[in-house]
Amino acid sequence: MSFNRPKFIPREKLANYDYAKLSKKIDEANKVIFSLLQASSHNLIAYSGGKDCIVMTDLVRKQGIKDAVCEMSFTFKMAQEDIKKSSKHFDLNLSYTNGMSWDFLRRNQEYCAPVIKLQSKVYTMRQQKSVKGFAKKNKYTGIVYGRRTEENTVRKPLYQLANGQWQCHPLRDWTLEDVWAYIYKFNLPYPRLYHTEIGNKEGFTPYLLIPQNFDNVWKAIFEVEPDVVYKFAEFHTPAQKYLENRNL
Repeated sequence: MSFNRPKFIPREKLANYDYAKLSKKIDEANKVIFSLLQASSHNLIAYSGGKDCIVMTDLVRKQGIKDAVCEMSFTFKMAQEDIKKSSKHFDLNLSYTNGMSWDFLRRNQEYCAPVIKLQSKVYTMRQQKSVKGFAKKNKYTGIVYGRRTEENTVRKPLYQLANGQWQCHPLRDWTLEDVWAYIYKFNLPYPRLYHTEIGNKEGFTPYLLIPQNFDNVWKAIFEVEPDVVYKFAEFHTPAQKYLENRNL
């Protein structure tokens, strides 16, 4: 898995990219999606609005999947705007969930810009449970994700959970270069956050999931949305200290 590699690749860096390889990747992904459609008739897109999600969504909407859900808790305002913009581009039937609160963070401050080992736990609490819960409540029998083995653990391209719900990962074997090549080839909208320090290093992430060992997590967040740091500073000492030092 590649966690420390920059998440954004400018168009000019892909000048020598092999687009014949991309065509094969697209064919393989479409086969996975087709297999899902054969197994499940009521499917949901787990929509984050990030680079991988953008590519996955473009592929599945061409095969008729348009229902989507997005977990919005602790998302930058800039990111919220771009999620709405991209979902409109894809003409999705997008629902929103907001599963975590500031009160939760006040009581559990170890999750405020967590250390790496806590990140996956927070991710599960914030997104996966809310997405799966939404799917269960609304009787979706399949969920499509944009997860890739380069950045996440992905068991198989398509598999069924014990509860009967199908999990689909059509981009499982794609590389970062494949993802950005697809975005540029088809002129897809992508989030402005990738042009910030946070986006380049951590990807399209909520501010809750930027780790403590980021160079200066509070400075990086402040540069995107100052109000977020002020909100953390109401109860979180590291954020308070950053603001105090900044004002010296």
